[in-house]
Amino acid sequence: MKKILVIDDQALHRNTVVSLLEMANYDVEQAKNGKEGIEKALTLVPDLILCDIIMPELDGFGVQKLLLSHPQTRSIPFVFLSAKDNPEDIRLGMRSGSDDYLTKPVNQTDLLASVEVRIAKIRQQNSFTEMQNNAFNEEKNLLTNMKEISTSAREKHILRKEKVYQEGDVAHYVYWVISGTIKTSKTDYYGKSYITDIFSSGSFFGHLPFQHHSEYNETAIALETSVIGMIPKKDFLAAVYRKPELNQYILQLTSQQLQDKNNRLLQLAYASVRERVALVLLKYASITSGELDLPTISREDLASIVGTTKESLVRTLSEMKKDGLLELKGREIAVLSPQELMKSIGWH
Repeated sequence: MKKILVIDDQALHRNTVVSLLEMANYDVEQAKNGKEGIEKALTLVPDLILCDIIMPELDGFGVQKLLLSHPQTRSIPFVFLSAKDNPEDIRLGMRSGSDDYLTKPVNQTDLLASVEVRIAKIRQQNSFTEMQNNAFNEEKNLLTNMKEISTSAREKHILRKEKVYQEGDVAHYVYWVISGTIKTSKTDYYGKSYITDIFSSGSFFGHLPFQHHSEYNETAIALETSVIGMIPKKDFLAAVYRKPELNQYILQLTSQQLQDKNNRLLQLAYASVRERVALVLLKYASITSGELDLPTISREDLASIVGTTKESLVRTLSEMKKDGLLELKGREIAVLSPQELMKSIGWH
């Protein structure tokens, strides 16, 4: 049974939509405002979201933007419900990236038709994704048991601050994080180091230099005591060429990493320190007990990721804590309210 989340501050309209969908045999959850809607979406991860636009605390555009910032909710189909029915408002709603725009009072036939189209599309995507995942999960299991890819593959335990490889080294291996956290960084002409990415358990790194005898263009260092898998590059490339599913995964992974780096360059050029801090916290944090917990990272490293000084970072974190957005315990950082953190930087 497909799960639908209805977000609307008008109880009468919300209950009408919920009742109609339940009669159509959907599993329906409801939220009375945007803030509650965000919390339920992140917790329930529904198959479809129907959301009012004009709401107190957080409007529909804010809800949509926040959910797009989270990997677990960014691909959920999103349909606006609104009493604003002039063509300009409808075009604005569709340009925001919504899948549909229904005007209030919602016509029963239009609502069910829109929902059925979205659900049918989800079924098609899930069917295709399932076929891909079945094949890829087999590859992932092989990578977890690296000897299946290469008899020369091995595990290595590394200590905190120990280098995995140095910028300029010949790339003989592709790496797989079994446990722990690895950072990659580049050094400029003046010797200043800049963190380019962070990799946690289950992540590939060191895979970008595909050419024979190519060099690593970054330095990889353990942020904590870690265990990594080392797969000889020639064996890894043979597996990529042999298995189309693995090939596709690596291409998608590489594309996403390059896009993330381009986005960071834009943020460095145009975003304020507070905005960059918020976006980094949201990007690298993981959900634990309803909060977003950041891996244990030193303030120097975090400042490097943000692209600011340690002093500016500490000052910004203190301000966010004072605003009730964060909880700080030594090196540990917990984001108490992702949606409020986004609102604090103007992402309504």
